[in-house]
Amino acid sequence: MKKAQATILLIVISLGITFSQNSIHEEQQTHYSDYNFSTEQEWDKFNNFEAKNKSPQTITEKTVNKEVFGWNPYWMGTAYYDYDYSLLSEVSYFSCEVNANTGKPNDVHYWLTTEIVDYAHAAGTRVSLTATLFSNHQTLFDNSTSVQTLIDTLVGLVKYRDADGINIDFEAVSSTQSENLTNFMIALSERFHSEIPGSTVSIALPAVDWSLTFDVATMNQYVDIFLIMGYGYYWSGGATAGPLSPKNSGDIWNNIDVTRSINTYLEDGISPEKLCLAVPYYSRDWATEDDNIPGATIETGVAVTYKQVRENYTDHTQLWDVHSSTPYYIYEDASSWHQCWHNDEVSLGMKYDMVKAQDIAGVGIWALGYDGNYTELNDIINEKFSPNGNNQCEGTFSDMGGAMGNYFHNENYIFTIAPTGAEQIKLIFDEFFVEANYDTLFIYDGESTSSPLINFYTGEHFLDDTIVANSGAMTFMFYSDGATSEEGWNARWTCDQFSNIINNTSLNENVRIYPNPLSENTVFELDLKSSNNVEIKIFDITGRIVSEKILFLPNGKNNIYLNTISTNLKIGTYFVRFNIGQNIVYKKIIKL
Repeated sequence: MKKAQATILLIVISLGITFSQNSIHEEQQTHYSDYNFSTEQEWDKFNNFEAKNKSPQTITEKTVNKEVFGWNPYWMGTAYYDYDYSLLSEVSYFSCEVNANTGKPNDVHYWLTTEIVDYAHAAGTRVSLTATLFSNHQTLFDNSTSVQTLIDTLVGLVKYRDADGINIDFEAVSSTQSENLTNFMIALSERFHSEIPGSTVSIALPAVDWSLTFDVATMNQYVDIFLIMGYGYYWSGGATAGPLSPKNSGDIWNNIDVTRSINTYLEDGISPEKLCLAVPYYSRDWATEDDNIPGATIETGVAVTYKQVRENYTDHTQLWDVHSSTPYYIYEDASSWHQCWHNDEVSLGMKYDMVKAQDIAGVGIWALGYDGNYTELNDIINEKFSPNGNNQCEGTFSDMGGAMGNYFHNENYIFTIAPTGAEQIKLIFDEFFVEANYDTLFIYDGESTSSPLINFYTGEHFLDDTIVANSGAMTFMFYSDGATSEEGWNARWTCDQFSNIINNTSLNENVRIYPNPLSENTVFELDLKSSNNVEIKIFDITGRIVSEKILFLPNGKNNIYLNTISTNLKIGTYFVRFNIGQNIVYKKIIKL
């Protein structure tokens, strides 16, 4: 039994968690099979899509330095006309549906005629075909003729379109078929690499390999890209509504999340340069018993695209779950409460930062086109993975356990903050606690660990001083052993001057908040030396503004009650920034 995956399995058993589900890939393939459209244009009418680009656009240079793989479902019609191919390394046409009895396709949809190959190749983007099989794997693998037919067919289909590779999406494979699956991937890889030089062979992996089927250590010698399907952690038919793609577990969610999935597959033997994290451009809306978090479901959850979620923004208050680092909203209709858990540019950006910190190959997207005409998801890919795209000048930095959870055993990663054009990076810790003398965080002034060492930290620290990197870049290297793990750290950084972050008594204006942790009677007391406009902003742990207000206040003491500024703060840690004339004051507040 694989050690890392087995550990997760034991955790799940001990928690009494059971999993029996279809992936979003299978769910949506089954759903859209009921529509008998014969052309991509019919899907365009169904999707109310009208393309902006009527011909392929030539792109001579990619803007990203990581692998960005995207599945293109056939039911998206010609949405591929408008993809930003400068951000895409590979698009995979979904799908060739495999017949387990014969190895031949049940359906290849529009693969033989789709223009996606022309559009992608004009932009220098690879094109692959996804082969899907969601059941009856033993039937296929027990028949060597069917296996050979399948390999022959896939090679032929890819060659016919002058495409660049194959993606295998075989799901719910029994552990009894582990060796057969491995042998199939070896034979498929050798055939593609021999007959189509430079071709890419990839495979989709479950977020957690519950059946211990995927022998990734052996496959690693042959397969080019492994794609963790980093979604469905809370599934459509489950008893609990929760984050589809939790970066972390925190204190309230099951101890299985995207961070643990990446670490597990790396421990199981996948080379970092071959591993991608696939992220969801879809959401899940559950009917629930009430508005509690976590919420007990009363109906099967419905898949909702990012485009649909964005269209609902104006009708629902966006909330943030600090435990999983994902957004959600709650609403009530005529029959029940609903919870919609989704992802946005902030939560995806945090996962992309983790991809960079772990130095894995890149990301995947399920599915291309689900963001419609909204550009922010493309923007965050460009910001995080483009050498010239990182213009963010402030943010937060936490350990791999996230803001509310402990970090993991046996971590060893490097993470760099280097905004374009920055002259200095300033960072301050709000908390720091790692196992003394065994787990250590090193901080360097520059873009690598060969840069000058600023300092290193182990144990518990109350760090009031601002840490400065004068090179305009700051690099972190963290090691943890296999024993004790602690709460880790939460920190804030900026390119600009961090003014008066920690109770600086030299301020011209004095600011107090009491009581803190917050109550309904919390008062923000500002003792102003002169009358002034005061801008008050409240940020969550991710740096997102959750409330803001501008007040004109006279000189002297001014008491502002919390409910004057915000009445919707959820449980978690926040930072309040007061802009008073030329002074900026930061205060940390906690809602229990």
